[in-house]
Amino acid sequence: MRPAPEISVLLGRVSAAQGGIAVEILEALRRQEAGPAYEVVVADRLDDRWTGEMEAGFPETVVLRAPPGTPLPALRTLALGRARGERVAVLGDTCVPAPGWLAALAAALDTSPPEVVAAGGCVLDGTAGGRAARAALLCEYLPFLPPVAGGETASLPGMNVLYRRAAFAGVDEDLLASGFWELTLHPRLRAGEHRFRSVPAARVIQKRALPLGRFLRQRYLASRALAGNRFHAAPPVWRAAGVLASPLLPALLLARQAREVAGKRGWQGAWLASLPHLALFFTAGAAGEAVGALAGPGNALAGVE
Repeated sequence: MRPAPEISVLLGRVSAAQGGIAVEILEALRRQEAGPAYEVVVADRLDDRWTGEMEAGFPETVVLRAPPGTPLPALRTLALGRARGERVAVLGDTCVPAPGWLAALAAALDTSPPEVVAAGGCVLDGTAGGRAARAALLCEYLPFLPPVAGGETASLPGMNVLYRRAAFAGVDEDLLASGFWELTLHPRLRAGEHRFRSVPAARVIQKRALPLGRFLRQRYLASRALAGNRFHAAPPVWRAAGVLASPLLPALLLARQAREVAGKRGWQGAWLASLPHLALFFTAGAAGEAVGALAGPGNALAGVE
């Protein structure tokens, strides 16, 4: 048996429209500079030609085939179960790590006290897909676009993060599989007085570029899954309140982004040009929130890419 690596990199593969980026990610990981020893564990629900290419061309990578429709958090949880590293990194399946990515995250935890259980980096624009793709990037990742402050932080990007194994101690697998870890695991860690660290040097290039209609559907599904889980045990009066409040969400989210982008040098113009798309995206999300609050999550999480 090979010796255990220092870090296990987890990749949940769900993006059918851009399946080949997974191979690009593995190639980028091979080119990491001065980083610690690592392994890659890919949980793959697509089972396409790129699955075979990963197995044939990257023998150092463990590929776990999962049934179609397995939700992304469940894929990451499956990969976690096979991970052997003392630290666990999570990458999005359209996020190509820049040189030095893994070394920067590892150094951040090496120089932090034990209560710092996770470190995350920033997101670079690699979409090259026009105004809608740029708006989608701003919609999902504005807080993590450079410039990003280093040091202690309350939030980390779920697709560019390194955890100590201690972060998962006592955490039930059902919780990990039930939703995105930045919404399930991270609040639990923060409530337990664990801390997070922001590492601007740990950069990933986000290459996700979905057609407009497909991205709108993604916003709807993600919001329905989130609201459905939030309200699943709530009494009817709270569900009704969630439905009635959902039309306010687009304005609230745009106001929050306006405050955020004010401190993002170089992004203000792109954000203003993206306002029509952003309003559309947040409206789709509000519709998902309303349906989730009223009818539950359904199978929405399984459709999120």
